Amino acid sequence: MSLKDKAYSHPALQPGKIAVITGAANGIGKACAQTCASRGMKVAMADIQAEKLQQVADEFLAGGVCTAPENLLVVPTDVTSLEQNQQLCEKVYATFGGCDFALFNVGISTGKGANPLFLDLEKWKRTLDINLWSTIYGIHCFVPRMIAQAEAEGEKSEPRIVGATSSRQGLTLNPGDTPYVITKVGQRAVMESVEHELRNLPGNHKLRGVCLFPGRTVTDIVASLVEYDGDKERAADIRKDLTKAWGPDAMPVEHPVEVLFDAIEEGKFYAVCTDHYKTKNACLGEVRSSAADVCENRPPASRWHSEWQEKFLQENPEAKKVDLKGEVRGF
Repeated sequence: MSLKDKAYSHPALQPGKIAVITGAANGIGKACAQTCASRGMKVAMADIQAEKLQQVADEFLAGGVCTAPENLLVVPTDVTSLEQNQQLCEKVYATFGGCDFALFNVGISTGKGANPLFLDLEKWKRTLDINLWSTIYGIHCFVPRMIAQAEAEGEKSEPRIVGATSSRQGLTLNPGDTPYVITKVGQRAVMESVEHELRNLPGNHKLRGVCLFPGRTVTDIVASLVEYDGDKERAADIRKDLTKAWGPDAMPVEHPVEVLFDAIEEGKFYAVCTDHYKTKNACLGEVRSSAADVCENRPPASRWHSEWQEKFLQENPEAKKVDLKGEVRGF
């Protein structure tokens, strides 16, 4: 069964509702925008890649994903800019009159050589700006408007959703790409705080948070990193077959979207994905291991240390042999 045909009853996912998706030109963002559009929702798509973003919208219309051009809004946006996030929000409300589902989904990987002892500060800043500050800006611009929108509706107000795409590394704290992991943990912390505050905020807003934690997923993130590092030829070669580049462990982009929508439907905050490399239980075993590092005052990331790894694997039989080099992957 395709996602467009899956029976979701949550009000924010119904035909005519308004979705805002950042990072919509590729990967999970594109897949989420496509799913929303195919369900008859109005979709505002934002991305810094203006030409690619328009191509995606044209693709949706030509392929019948969306049959009403007025239901698609293309907004080229640099999400590292507060001003452009504000402009995105204003355009969405001016065009569609509201927002029912916002997903802040932009993300990059710092890549190999992301050792915090030697990493160039500009790469630190770029990763934090794109991954973390974009989420903070999105929340800053959209959440107050969504609450005000709901309060204006009074008792007729229906549940709405604000979400962010973190990463499974935002739960497991893998070594290997420190700036990336910091931003993904940061997104998780921000969204946890947002959800806590929303649950305790008086009024009829019915706004709730959700955080998506994808595992290995066939996205453009690796090719984008290679291109940023100056190897456009190799990046183009990777893009010829992203599935091959990611290998057999990765999941298609539709998988995280389904996990996200299922979590929304069930009223859950943590939308944790699996893949062919790591089961959900294996992932949660790593989460428990990180917590035990603190509680027992073990070395940080102890499961990557040879003297602790056997104990970790005994306690977590679903975990495959952990790569001691760390896991330098995107979401």
